[in-house]
Amino acid sequence: MNNSIHYLKSRNSDFLAGADLEIFELEGKSKILTVKKVEYKENFRVNGRLKQKGIIAYFEEPYAKPLIINTTNTRKIKELTGVIDASKYVGFSLEFHFDVSVRMKVSQTETLKGGIRIKSVNTNGLVAELKDVKTRIKQAANKAELMSIWQELNESDQAIYKDDMTVKFKSL
Repeated sequence: MNNSIHYLKSRNSDFLAGADLEIFELEGKSKILTVKKVEYKENFRVNGRLKQKGIIAYFEEPYAKPLIINTTNTRKIKELTGVIDASKYVGFSLEFHFDVSVRMKVSQTETLKGGIRIKSVNTNGLVAELKDVKTRIKQAANKAELMSIWQELNESDQAIYKDDMTVKFKSL
């Protein structure tokens, strides 16, 4: 049995933060969390401060607080999966790590050092792998997803998949 108590365990925090990753480590809990729900919120409070908008992920693991997925982390998910629709993150397993180079301005005079970054994403088979372009084209649910796939392709791959893209585009 682990009787360790992290020095920041009692802090008041509504959302997942870097300290939580340290707590997970100390308590032997996984830093791989499975997304249960994703929502877009406007004008909500984060530790007493008003945040204008954000994408929030909720997790299956009962010990994990929700995460405000910042732009850097959403870009990482897109880079690793090709997914541009955050609502499709449900069922993905996200592995987190603490990055000391992150700087977060919390007020005019205060900047926090370090923050959460996504290390890896397991789509758990919910979306086609990036290299499986043909399946990704077939699974595209709208023109924005199709355009995103097209932009990722180099010129020679665009020539290969042009007909598939055209047929799918016309069907949407």
